[in-house]
Amino acid sequence: MPAVIEAKNLSEIYSPKDAYIKRIFVKNEEEIKKGEVLLEVESEDLNYRLNQANRELEVLLVNQKREAASIDILRNKFIIQENIYKKENEIKGLLEVKKSLTLIAPFDGIVNFIDIFKVGQYINKNEAILTIYDLKTSKVIGYCKDTDYKYLIDNAKGKFVSNIPELKSLDIRLSSISKIFFSKFRIQRT
Repeated sequence: MPAVIEAKNLSEIYSPKDAYIKRIFVKNEEEIKKGEVLLEVESEDLNYRLNQANRELEVLLVNQKREAASIDILRNKFIIQENIYKKENEIKGLLEVKKSLTLIAPFDGIVNFIDIFKVGQYINKNEAILTIYDLKTSKVIGYCKDTDYKYLIDNAKGKFVSNIPELKSLDIRLSSISKIFFSKFRIQRT
C-alpha cells in the first residue's frame, strides 16, 4: 500500500556557504537533541578573506602607532582610525559567518544523513546535507483503493518501508481509517 511520512517538524540542513566537510558528529538515524552540533564545514574562501583582513588590520595598527613619527601619517590620523574601525567590523562579520559553519540541530529529532557525504568532501550550499525529523510529531499516511478498504483492520500492525535507502523501516499501527478512502497510521519506534 503506498504511504508517505508526514512530519510537523522536518528540516533540511544546508551549508551556509560552498565549503568542505571538516567534521561529522552524527550518524544516520541517530537521535539528536536541539542545539547539538551536527557537523562542521569549512570554507577556504572565507579563511582566505579572514586572513587577508587580519593582515590589513595589522598594517593599519602599525601605521597608527607610527603616527607621531611622520607628519604625513599624523595628517591621516582620522582616516587611519576610520579604516581600522571598518576593518574590525569586516573581521567581526567574517567571524560570524565562520561561526555559522558549525551546523546545529534546530530541534530534537532523528537524523537522516545521506552517507555519500564524507569528511573532506566539497559541498554546495544549495544541496541538503541531512534532514532532521521529529518522530513524535510524525505519522505515516497510507492510501488504498476503495475496493481494498474492506481489508483494513483497526489497530493492525505493519511496517513502513521507505523508498529512501538511508531511512530505516518503521513499525506502525493503523490508528484511524478515513471515510475518504485512505488510512492513517501512527508511527511506533522499533
